[in-house]
Amino acid sequence: MVHEEAGRNNDYTNSRLHHSVDEVIPLPGNRQSRSLIYNEILNYEKELEEEKECDDLPARIRGIDTNRYDSIPRDESPDDPYMFSILYSNLGYAMIHDRNMNLLEQNEDQYAQLQNQNSNLISNIEQEYKEEISRKRSWVEDVNEGRKRKQAMEIKPVNDYLTDKWKDSIKSIVDLGLRSNQIPE
Repeated sequence: MVHEEAGRNNDYTNSRLHHSVDEVIPLPGNRQSRSLIYNEILNYEKELEEEKECDDLPARIRGIDTNRYDSIPRDESPDDPYMFSILYSNLGYAMIHDRNMNLLEQNEDQYAQLQNQNSNLISNIEQEYKEEISRKRSWVEDVNEGRKRKQAMEIKPVNDYLTDKWKDSIKSIVDLGLRSNQIPE
């Protein structure tokens, strides 16, 4: 027993790892059999991938979920030991669910066609709105231009009058200055 422990200690000093480490977590360079934890991780990842594949499928492909009525309890009464009422209700539920799924599958093309029609209608309405907006914007621009022209037309006579009056007053001041220079003192 002492020799075994000494042998383990020699292995430990050579590899600097405890002898039990490889049983729990394998080393990357170790080519021995895989540890339990590594196998559990692989199984877990495999189950996750399978669940993701099932989740990606549409509901109608997976079919009827039987988890609801997999385990039907047995009644101890002699009249109805297999609880036929529950069996019949579960069977009815399954039949109705199957019928609904079949109707959905049959009407899928109609739903797609209606969706396309509605999207086309929405596109047309959006285009009409854009045209109406551009028409109203051009109308607003025309109104603003008309207002500017009207203001220019109304202001021009007043502006011309004031310009003429200013020129006349400058002329009269210049004339007055010239007369004052011509008058002998």
